[in-house]
Amino acid sequence: MSTTIQSTLNILVSTGSNSGSVRVFKNPVLEWLTHVRPITPALVWIPIISYLYYRAFYYYQLPVVQVAQVGVAAFTFWTLCEYLIHRFVFHWRNQEPIIQMFTHLFHGIHHDRPNDATRLLMPPAGSLLFGCFFYLIFRNVLGAIWADPFFASFAVGYLVYDYTHFSTHFIQPRTSFGRSLKKCHMEHHFISDRTYYGVSSQIWDYVFGTTIKNNELDYVRVSYPEPHFQRTQEIVAKYPKVRNLFGPTPSTGVIIGVLVTVQLAIAYEVRNQPWWVWFLTSYTIGAVANHALFVMIHECSHNLVFRNPWKNKVISIFANFPIIFPSAISFRNYHLAHHRYQGDVLRDADLAVPGEAALIGNSVFGKALWMLFFFIFQTVRVSAVKKVKFLDRWVVVNWIVQIGVLSLLTYYFGWPVFIYLLLSSAFSVGLHPLGARWIQEHFLTNGSQETSSYYGPLNIIAFNVGFHNEHHDLMNISWSRLPQVKEMAPEFYNSLYSHSSWTKLFFRFLFDQKLSLYSRVIRE
Repeated sequence: MSTTIQSTLNILVSTGSNSGSVRVFKNPVLEWLTHVRPITPALVWIPIISYLYYRAFYYYQLPVVQVAQVGVAAFTFWTLCEYLIHRFVFHWRNQEPIIQMFTHLFHGIHHDRPNDATRLLMPPAGSLLFGCFFYLIFRNVLGAIWADPFFASFAVGYLVYDYTHFSTHFIQPRTSFGRSLKKCHMEHHFISDRTYYGVSSQIWDYVFGTTIKNNELDYVRVSYPEPHFQRTQEIVAKYPKVRNLFGPTPSTGVIIGVLVTVQLAIAYEVRNQPWWVWFLTSYTIGAVANHALFVMIHECSHNLVFRNPWKNKVISIFANFPIIFPSAISFRNYHLAHHRYQGDVLRDADLAVPGEAALIGNSVFGKALWMLFFFIFQTVRVSAVKKVKFLDRWVVVNWIVQIGVLSLLTYYFGWPVFIYLLLSSAFSVGLHPLGARWIQEHFLTNGSQETSSYYGPLNIIAFNVGFHNEHHDLMNISWSRLPQVKEMAPEFYNSLYSHSSWTKLFFRFLFDQKLSLYSRVIRE
């Protein structure tokens, strides 16, 4: 340790026990500056806030409605800054002695002595220094006129934070909201200082996944076999006529032709429209069409369009045209392994690998990012599935044909066609209620049940892909006859948990901190 750092540390007094107040500096002036009475922040900041609002209304003559709108934005921005400063500045986990000294001085002392009433609020010298820093940023970004009301509302947010922090330690709240704030802050102090960094609001803790420690997240590890093989035997034994439902549905080929034609026609029609038309059309129509084509490719992977496997491969490559990513044949290979080795990390590409699950965590932001770029994560994930062959001649044919088709479409009709199809493809499996299908199928949304069905109205446009337990039990039954399985053997499915809304599940997955990419069964 350098002489400078050592000499600085020498002016600090040992903090001792964790109750009451304690002397921090030997120097009486420095020690006095560390103590703040509850009234002090208000005396310092209310005149500044009042003056800035005065300038906004009387000097710049700004409209009340616009100032109010700016105020809401500034207050929200403060809550984000509060979270980020608390998490990454006050809890900066660095082994450098000088960093440790400053983090302990600014915040560690408060954790050592949480009931020290005169060290719950930021000293005016520190808050004014931070204030000047932010005001200069706002003035450069927003201009002199709007910087004043924005910073005034930002400072209001700071005062709310300061006094909320004080009240969580020394006031018994009477409202459920107040009790929630106090409970979360006490958990931050006494259970884990890696959670609940928000003091005046926990919204950013939910967004960034710091309500539950990520190191507590893990897969459900089991040694028993997947449930479908035994149920298949029981259903076939009890209802032998179920075999009459087996076999392909050739009319599915006609549906594939219609979907491909319609999707390419829409791409052609919107190519000269503004960007927002591409976006809205791809989200509302294109995603539905491409999701349906994914279901059709799924049918092809089980040879449920034609009896001959190579014919199913050919038409699946055709169905792949509007989906951008050449995935029809590789999906077939990995999906069949998923059925046979459900929950096997080395064979089941439907499972998020440990690195992927750790990266995303359980935050709203992380899970939304994962859904938005699901295709990319899925592509990278297959490299970890070591025991399934990645490349064969049909995969190569799929790639060559798809690249050729996309090249021709882009060359003759322009990049807008490509962008529309790309957006449709991304939304169809990602940040869209239809993307909840991937959550519904095998995520642990109800106890330890590892496969769930969906019986909602969207099965009409999703070609019954929601009947997922039925499909896993009897893979030789095509989409058009899957509902008959449940009708024929209701006692096998009525007792299982099922979903009725993909939209509800979509938002539950995003905002429920207990759901993450770890919410899966793996077999060891």
